Amino acid sequence: PEQIDKVGFEQREGKLRIILAALIRDLAVPMIERALNPLLERNGLTRGDIRFWVAHPGGRKVIDNVQKQMGLTDEQLRHSKTVMRNYGNMSSPTVMFVLDEVERNGNPQAGDWGVMIALGPGMAAETALLKW
Repeated sequence: PEQIDKVGFEQREGKLRIILAALIRDLAVPMIERALNPLLERNGLTRGDIRFWVAHPGGRKVIDNVQKQMGLTDEQLRHSKTVMRNYGNMSSPTVMFVLDEVERNGNPQAGDWGVMIALGPGMAAETALLKW
């Protein structure tokens, strides 16, 4: 709630436009970790157990900051960066494009773990645990 004006939508001239405050890149990691850490703990997992990081890129600066602050590699975020490069930030559907990219080009195997991370209006972070 304290960040409600940082990410959202407004209607201008009959078009829906996304609102993205510049400081999102700084807010994203604490929000993600607040959702991610309990998810992993509840399931007895660590970040090292996660093969696929299905992360909403948010924007180039956002995903670069997430990578740096969370200690993730280019390989771990390659699917997110591919979607960002090819399609840009499409708002909510972006994370589903990343999941599709993982399915098509990541070669997930039975038993592989993944984490889906989405960022949304009101500066919310949502996570989901995935298992192939």
